[in-house]
Amino acid sequence: MQGVGLLLVSFYLLIRLFFMDKEKKVEEKKKCEGGCSWKCPHMKKGVKVAISVAVILVIGSLAYYCRGFFVVATVDGYPIGRLAVMQEAEKQVGKATLDNLILKRIVLNETAKKGIRVSDEEVNAEMTKIEGMVKEQGGTLEQALSAQGITRTDIIDQVVLQKKLEKLLPSKSVVTDEEVKVYVAANKISIPKGKDAEYLAQTKAQMEQQKLQQSIQNLVTSLKEKAKVRYFVTY
Repeated sequence: MQGVGLLLVSFYLLIRLFFMDKEKKVEEKKKCEGGCSWKCPHMKKGVKVAISVAVILVIGSLAYYCRGFFVVATVDGYPIGRLAVMQEAEKQVGKATLDNLILKRIVLNETAKKGIRVSDEEVNAEMTKIEGMVKEQGGTLEQALSAQGITRTDIIDQVVLQKKLEKLLPSKSVVTDEEVKVYVAANKISIPKGKDAEYLAQTKAQMEQQKLQQSIQNLVTSLKEKAKVRYFVTY
């Protein structure tokens, strides 16, 4: 609020100086012998002084109001710049972040070429499913998002990207009942008596999800190999 007030005062002073200077020029013109022109040296000097003062005030106000864009914190008076934070963040997660952005762009380009879209209904259905899973664990989606430092919009973006990737797959990942039985036997999974159907259904869902993710990974690898990616920064 102080920054806003200072900025408003600066603009007020700028306007005030303009009119004061204009009034001064009128008075000086009257005093000049024979009515000198508006381009007299003493008049030009007054204009320059007024503009210089006003510009300094405006720049100072903007610097104060927008200080968060340049300095993110101070320690005993010593500033920590936003640029320093960004450089440190790039060192730690720059490569992973860039890889994710490249992947996202590759997928978006591919789905755009094929006219693939994800409807609001599909997104809402998936969000409802996610909220239900979080609720079963005794929490809320808002709490989970806050704990991870992400927003609802971030989750929606991930859902849309996942759905687009799934639609790019040539066929849906299907696991047969026979494959489930073979998996259970091979891994010597013990099923409680009377829970056969429930456990087999859960195992099947897990296997289908694993198969889907593997198919997506293979697709992503293929798309990245075809894409023309040029790097200008190496992390």
